[in-house]
Amino acid sequence: MKVTDRVYEKVGQVIGGLRLEMRADLSEGERRIVSAALYPFADTVSRKSTDAAWANDAIQRLILPTIQDRAVPAIRISPPQVRARETTPEGLASFYTQAVALISGGDGAIGSGALISSDGLILTAAHVVRAEPIQVSFPRSGNARKYVAKLVFVHDTHDVALLRLADYRSDRWFEVALSENATAGEPVIAIGNPSIGGGRTAPGAISSGIVAKPYDPSRSDGLIDLVADIAVASGSSGGPLVSRRSGKIVGVVTAVVSPSVSTDFATSGFWAVAAPSGELGKWLGLTYGP
Repeated sequence: MKVTDRVYEKVGQVIGGLRLEMRADLSEGERRIVSAALYPFADTVSRKSTDAAWANDAIQRLILPTIQDRAVPAIRISPPQVRARETTPEGLASFYTQAVALISGGDGAIGSGALISSDGLILTAAHVVRAEPIQVSFPRSGNARKYVAKLVFVHDTHDVALLRLADYRSDRWFEVALSENATAGEPVIAIGNPSIGGGRTAPGAISSGIVAKPYDPSRSDGLIDLVADIAVASGSSGGPLVSRRSGKIVGVVTAVVSPSVSTDFATSGFWAVAAPSGELGKWLGLTYGP
């Protein structure tokens, strides 16, 4: 008996013991998904022309759950009391790098985040904080302490999240452009902690570029997020994309993509996909107020 056949047999024994409610209205697409999940090693050599009997039986009796996002909380934050005097890359970097967080997840993931309140609220990407415990430090602040962070809210669909540090206070934090989105050609900077090899990072690294494609929820090809023609690297995920016009966060870096040209934007190097700031009120419940 082949190894895969023994795996099928063992999995079949487990599946046979599940209490599954009968239904017969699965679409062909749903059947293929479930079949792939229950029979993951299928190939033309080891698999017969039909699924194993237990798999077909399970598919017919399976209830697929309805997946819904959790209710978004209401989180009020205050605008910063002091802001950068200059919105040049040098001015923004000098003022804000101490408010850029280095985030370490329990699974070994390293990412970045932005302090957006005086009492330790951090904006980051959801994929950076998949596993607890989550540790946060501010390597450019002069404070070497590592803080334990608690998850406040995670919006997996749009890859954004909020963390809270219970015992952290600061007089300097980022302002988020909650009421507007960046426009095409808007100059921006990214601040993060990119990996530089050998298990090392470059804390508070800054890069400069432009918005190549603004947020567009009407796109049908899936690329609806903000796209910036800006150099970022692994480890910068979750870091802020800051407008040089307003000095506010206009995006949260969620992915790094290779150079490419599309029908409506082009990039000169590795480019960033970012969650747009104007949607964070809806996705994370952020509002400014007392």
